[in-house]
Amino acid sequence: MVSPNRPIGAAHFAWFAGLVVALVSLLWEPSVPWLAANALYPWLLILVAFVAPGTFQLFRSKSLRPTLFFALYVQMMVLPIRAIVGVHLVSPVQLILPSAVLAAGITLAASRIDSTAKRPAQWIPFALLAAFYAWGVAAQTDVLLDHSTPQSLQSTVIGGHASYSSRHGTSYTLIIKAIGPASSPLEAPVSERLFVESKPGHPICLDFHQGALRIPWYEVHFCQSF
Repeated sequence: MVSPNRPIGAAHFAWFAGLVVALVSLLWEPSVPWLAANALYPWLLILVAFVAPGTFQLFRSKSLRPTLFFALYVQMMVLPIRAIVGVHLVSPVQLILPSAVLAAGITLAASRIDSTAKRPAQWIPFALLAAFYAWGVAAQTDVLLDHSTPQSLQSTVIGGHASYSSRHGTSYTLIIKAIGPASSPLEAPVSERLFVESKPGHPICLDFHQGALRIPWYEVHFCQSF
């Protein structure tokens, strides 16, 4: 006979393992194995719920079954957070379609396995989390699996601004004149040094990449080696 405490312990372990992986991933340099681990972990939890039907819940409902939602929540936030900080897309709108397809897939898979969520208030939070996760997966896939030769172009700084938050500290953004695949000025997050030394009218260089999903992205740097 299976102890009733075993599923609870498994859910707690999944939450703890997800937290550890998430914390390490937030500090680790992005790579293809890093992407695979973070992208596949939520699917692994869904697989656990699938092979043990009726044991776990994936949504936040009033069911007495142990929930894996919090383990999913922790892990599914990693890729989008890192994408917001480190991925510079020329047109983020182009991520909507691949993100929507992936988000719909993981939400549908979860809903087929866990039937506890009967009302929209129970499954909508998961769907929103899935959309955020899917955007992060698509953005990181576009960058980390991209092996195209970058196109280096010189543009001009239009302006810039710095913003401060108690959680993230000071962030710096340069507004750069449109060039190459960019049809409108780019607002690029940059380092403090690049921000301080780049004044309006100064030249600035960008490396444009095609993207593994054919969604262009770019890197900003000084023009000494242009």
